[in-house]
Amino acid sequence: MNQKYNARVFAFDHFTLSEDPTANVEWLLQQIPKGTTLDLDIICHSRGALVSRVLAERKVYSEHCAARVRKIVFVGAPNAGTILTDTKYMGCFLDSCTNMLNLFLDLLPETGVVETLDGIITVAKQLSLNTIKGLDGLQSMLPGGDFLKGLNQGGKDDKKYFSISSTFEPAENPRFKVYTANRLMDKVFKADNDLVVPTAGAYENNGSGFFPIEERLLFPSSEAVHHCNYFAQALARNKILDWLS
Repeated sequence: MNQKYNARVFAFDHFTLSEDPTANVEWLLQQIPKGTTLDLDIICHSRGALVSRVLAERKVYSEHCAARVRKIVFVGAPNAGTILTDTKYMGCFLDSCTNMLNLFLDLLPETGVVETLDGIITVAKQLSLNTIKGLDGLQSMLPGGDFLKGLNQGGKDDKKYFSISSTFEPAENPRFKVYTANRLMDKVFKADNDLVVPTAGAYENNGSGFFPIEERLLFPSSEAVHHCNYFAQALARNKILDWLS
């Protein structure tokens, strides 16, 4: 990838919970040298999808930089949100699941999934203090929330969107905590998911003219691909290179 773009590859590590995607984009544009014009191809993961769409679809003006997005590859994207940010649901879910999940998270290491689910638990615990509603970045992923309602509307232009998503099921003889996490998340979503976002929400119709996304890679449950190991898959990496060529 770095070679394809002649070393013009940059990563944007943005605030995720405390700021909404619009604030992320405004900050990014202010850091770029004044008068710069950029043509961008974007690879984004999880909530980064919403940041990318704000940059691509909304007219976010900056005296510093003019940015035009040509292509976006969405990986595990909550383009229709994720119910894990619904405080009403999480309040009911917390009592029955938190203690069990915390117990199992300590049993065996599982890079990525542990950190993600542990983070969900940490945020969920703040429900008792009613602080979660103040986390603008988290609330931007609320299905049917104001942010997504505003984003998922309007027509399209010549930008090209691609999607990588997964229906996760533990592999044969799975580690116990991954199996347990999957069972718990399935009870939450009541639909195919990658443990964090609903599978079809990454690419299906949501009101925006850019959706549904026709060019997509969907990992079946037999591949045991979850929200945190997409980029470890050779097929995903090769597909990204193919789409950006």
